[in-house]
Amino acid sequence: MASALQWACIAAFCIAPVAYLICLLGQFYVNVPFSDQWWYAHLMAADCEGRLTPAALWRQFGDHRPVFPKLIFLTLARASRWNHAWELAANLVIAGAAAVLFTAQMLATSRAACHGRRAWLLPLAWLTAFSAAPAENWMWTMQTICFLPILALAGGIFLVSDPRGGWKSLAGACACCVVASYSLSAGMMSWPACAVALCAARPAGRRIAPMAALCGCGAAALGLFLVGYKSAALNSTAGAAAAPLFRIQFVLVYLGIPVVPAGWHTAAAAAGALGLAALAGASWMLLRSGRHPLALAAPYWGWATFAIAGGLLTALGRAGAGDIAAATPSRYITFSNPLWLAAACLAYFRAIDAWAAGRKTRACAASGMVVLIAALMAAASIRGAGSMKWMHDRLAPAREELFVLNDRQLLRNLYIDPDQLIDEFVPLMKKHGLSVFRCGHEAGK
Repeated sequence: MASALQWACIAAFCIAPVAYLICLLGQFYVNVPFSDQWWYAHLMAADCEGRLTPAALWRQFGDHRPVFPKLIFLTLARASRWNHAWELAANLVIAGAAAVLFTAQMLATSRAACHGRRAWLLPLAWLTAFSAAPAENWMWTMQTICFLPILALAGGIFLVSDPRGGWKSLAGACACCVVASYSLSAGMMSWPACAVALCAARPAGRRIAPMAALCGCGAAALGLFLVGYKSAALNSTAGAAAAPLFRIQFVLVYLGIPVVPAGWHTAAAAAGALGLAALAGASWMLLRSGRHPLALAAPYWGWATFAIAGGLLTALGRAGAGDIAAATPSRYITFSNPLWLAAACLAYFRAIDAWAAGRKTRACAASGMVVLIAALMAAASIRGAGSMKWMHDRLAPAREELFVLNDRQLLRNLYIDPDQLIDEFVPLMKKHGLSVFRCGHEAGK
């Protein structure tokens, strides 16, 4: 078992990515809405005027139905006059809760596998949750729509992957999947992720009824989601249908962006392929050893399924334009990171087995895979500082321009149509004292 000193080292490694991210945000975060976030001004104004309706919560936002993020935004806005720093704090809390669930899952499934040495992999769970690589998600506080599905995924997988779990656990997992589905459209992929985990975790005689219930709930959630649904993105897939190889490349890039620098499309595709190979190889070696039940791999296959299915869904909606750069926004890293965490966990378990059996070659190979994944993810998080600085340098002067509204080019850094910003959004926010206008020029810096 790990000694007190070892536990202290592990705790320090867990805290390091959290501290690094908070330091970056303290230096670069700009308290201002930008891009599509401006459209929430109408929601906030409706709440201030007492005319908020359930239909406003249900209404699409782009290709999504972010019911639960809207509820969070409204709750925080009522307490803070829509101070976006409160949303940033909420995102940090959500990420922390996801890290705790990832940690609990890794501990729960690895007690027998790791012979008391399971704790050394725990910092990777915290790096996954608090990586600075998805800089866009941290600087853009409306990206609660990205963090909430990851928390819901972690909770749902934790519940269904318990072989002893009953109907209460299944109901909780379904509730988690509903939260994910009605936060972001990609959150709908939590249903197949939980189905994979449940199928692997339960004995054959105990999986049929829960699987039927899970699939039924998932179908109902999808059917309700699609009532009155309109998607411009899905209409653009005709071009991609004629280029299946491009869509495969798109998915590989989507999966590879957590571990390569931005703009390295070929390297990202190669990394995505290697990530899938690492997952498959680690799973095969672990199961081939015969030392562990299938249930050990269940949650990790669930995490990986969510990442892979999210890549496929994104390719369906975004690959039609034929631009591989559409697979590389840093916000997608939050959804593809679970693949790398899953591959590292399974490789780690195999490394422990190999060391215990005296098979040094296999042990070194599996250990090297874990170290490489951890190093690449850490490097990506460190590079996030550059992205945050770039966003800060664009947003900070544009925020100040909101109080004079003279330089339309500068205002374009906040929203693509500066005239709509000037004529519609800014007057609405000034009227109700929201966001940067809640307490005058110095508020919320």
